[in-house]
Amino acid sequence: MIDAMSQTLRNQLRQIRRRVRLAVGLRGLSWVVVLVFGSALAVGFLDWLIQWNDGGVRLLLSASFAGLAVWGCWRFLIRGLFFQLTDVELAHRIEDRYPQFQDRLSSTVQFVEGGCRPEVGSPDLQQHVIDETLQSIERVDLADIVELRGVLRIASAAVVVCLATAIVTTFNQPAAATAVNRLVFPWSERAWPKRTALQLLDTDFVPLELDAGEPIRLAFGDGREYLVENRKGALPETVLLQSLSEGEPHTRSLARRRIRDESGRTREFAVVELAGRRNERFRVVGGDDDSMPWYSVEVIPPPLVDSLHVTLDPPDYLQQSSQELLRGVGHIEGVVGTRVGVEAHFNKPVQSAELRIKGRSGTPLDVSSDGTTIATAFEISEAGTSSYWFVLHDRDGFANVEAPRYEIRGLPDRIPDVYLERPATDLRATPKAAIGLRIVARDDFGLSSLSLRFRINESEEETVVDLELPVDESPVTETVATPVWKLAELGLRPGMRLAFHASGTDAFDLGGEHVGHSATRIISIVSEMDKIEELTSRQIDVLEDLERVRRVQNPARKQTTELKLQIATVGRLRPEDVDSLNRVEMQQRQVQSRLFNPIDGTLSLLWNMRDEVTSNQLDAPALTRRLDDLTQTLSDLRDDVLPPLQQDLTRAVKQAQTGSSRAVADALELVGEHQQTVTDVLDAMQHTFTRWKRHSDLSEELERLARGQKEI
Repeated sequence: MIDAMSQTLRNQLRQIRRRVRLAVGLRGLSWVVVLVFGSALAVGFLDWLIQWNDGGVRLLLSASFAGLAVWGCWRFLIRGLFFQLTDVELAHRIEDRYPQFQDRLSSTVQFVEGGCRPEVGSPDLQQHVIDETLQSIERVDLADIVELRGVLRIASAAVVVCLATAIVTTFNQPAAATAVNRLVFPWSERAWPKRTALQLLDTDFVPLELDAGEPIRLAFGDGREYLVENRKGALPETVLLQSLSEGEPHTRSLARRRIRDESGRTREFAVVELAGRRNERFRVVGGDDDSMPWYSVEVIPPPLVDSLHVTLDPPDYLQQSSQELLRGVGHIEGVVGTRVGVEAHFNKPVQSAELRIKGRSGTPLDVSSDGTTIATAFEISEAGTSSYWFVLHDRDGFANVEAPRYEIRGLPDRIPDVYLERPATDLRATPKAAIGLRIVARDDFGLSSLSLRFRINESEEETVVDLELPVDESPVTETVATPVWKLAELGLRPGMRLAFHASGTDAFDLGGEHVGHSATRIISIVSEMDKIEELTSRQIDVLEDLERVRRVQNPARKQTTELKLQIATVGRLRPEDVDSLNRVEMQQRQVQSRLFNPIDGTLSLLWNMRDEVTSNQLDAPALTRRLDDLTQTLSDLRDDVLPPLQQDLTRAVKQAQTGSSRAVADALELVGEHQQTVTDVLDAMQHTFTRWKRHSDLSEELERLARGQKEI
């Protein structure tokens, strides 16, 4: 009976022991997986992040990893699997799990192992305890005896770690293999796979592929661009260009540009710009990629013009000889229409040459058999500044990108300038008047003809009178013609109008005729009596001019008198007196200008009136005498009085500034005398005009009375 019970209990304990060993093994294995794979992931990630290349550091990491793995295997797996529980110990563990056994399970195991010996206790009592214990065990689910929640947690963690390891290994096998290699063989030289793989592309997005030692060949000045991309993704934050030129290293950050490729996708590139100015070596680094090879740039000297011979042939109508420029001089200046001949020699044989002129299409040129010489010609076709140059390609296909440009300065053949200086305004003349003309004509390259053109009474027919040009000058670039136009030859009558102007032409024959015209003047034909009345009325203007001059001269005379009194009283001039003296000088200049201005001065008005009396052949002896007398009086004043007046006044101003009061007084005394003479002359002229005006008014009144009496 006891044997049967003993076998049943042992079987149940054996099942419990097996479940315990499985739980301990699973727990230990899970811990080992978590420690080994987790630490491998951690160490690998840390090495990938920092990328230790120091073998000592990596050896320390590998040793730590190995130590942790060994400790985990011993601590959680080996020791648990080799630890054996006796039936009594197992019974104690079960009692700890199920307190309701109250030490009966461990006693039962001892009773069964001892065979219910009397010395232990009553056999019947022992048998009773065994029976109760077996009944209690039958009511217990053996699956609940072993607590598996902790085991399942660590097993789940092991599964997660295994999955993470599988994912990392599957999706980044090169990095995983590198991590294992660097962990197992810490002294190896195996490096981590690069996150950045930079490569150069041309502007057509084609990768740059060169044979070993093959340089990038550029013509001098022929800039070129290359694009930089990361084959493994986006560009790193900083992309640097490293270059070596003449032994000097240079580093600079590359600019970025977003470009749409042929598929329509917008991509970001770093841009390498080669200027083509010097031989150099370069490469691009960025992120963790510094493995790009060095590229060599070889700058090829471009084909250049090393000798130039230019000949200028002016247009035929200018009748000028050809001009050869100094050898090497390419800048040209010539009249529009000038033929330019160019011979050029190059520093190296060229495959092709083309003449370029700004604003025109290129002209291919024939090159000599040795490829070093060309000859061509072109015409200066427009005025202004332009340029020409030669586009050359050598036999290797390299061009002179920065070809020197030669200036073309086209000079226009301008239309002649013609001025009718006399008469300066429209005028009235008698039918037998002889009008003195003054015509000034200029042309930049020479006049070919000069003429007077007129119409009578707005007639559509224009009459042309040719004027002679100087025969002893060639070319005639400027001339002054002073013909006398005798209106009596035209058969004019009072009431007619004569419109005329002067015209000049040059020899230009490359297009429309160059004709320059002066302003048009109008001559109104009047009777002799009407002309005399006109001149008579114009004398009133002279009288008004004299009155204005007197209004300036009298204050100047008065101020001079006050300054003389100041010196006589005080013995010196005050600063404000010096200012007054300066104003006197300015007033005298105004008087002189008003009387003798060559355009509208009083003397000029009198001369013009006297000339009109003569040119119109007027029979007015009284008017003629009066104008002659007044003209002579003003001429004497201009020649004999005003120059010493101005000299003495200037001397007084200078002496006043130096403080010599006596010299100032002497100078002012003379100034006063001259001013008095001017005043006397003006008074006399005004008196003459006033008397003539009263006589003229009386004559007009008597004429009116006579006409009235005659009507009665």
